[in-house]
Amino acid sequence: RLPDFLAEINDGADVVSGDRLYYGADEMPGLNKLGNELFALLASVAMGERVHDTTTGMRAYRRDLLQKIRWTENTGLSAELLMRPLMRGYDVRERPIDYDERKGETKLDPFEGGAAIAKSILKVAVEERLR
Repeated sequence: RLPDFLAEINDGADVVSGDRLYYGADEMPGLNKLGNELFALLASVAMGERVHDTTTGMRAYRRDLLQKIRWTENTGLSAELLMRPLMRGYDVRERPIDYDERKGETKLDPFEGGAAIAKSILKVAVEERLR
């Protein structure tokens, strides 16, 4: 899929973000899938623009965009990496990707980590609206 993402960047996109939920993500554990759907809903409502997968790690960016935005380091960084460019009017495109079962164990507690991601989504939305 990386060549497809790079083709989108070469076609003018500023960010291309993978959507793991598009095909159903049947391999994703139920709690994780529910959490990802809720994060996407929360971000969509907070931004006023529909997004489908805020926590995917599969993205491509124009280099100059990465240098223009001040990023934070926190549990919700993956959501921030999608939200800030969208809220600043950059051309952000979501593309379906396959989800494969995780290799190994996650280090993120679903409840503490989930709360941190939700908090980050709301914080980024407020910061960008006040910018």
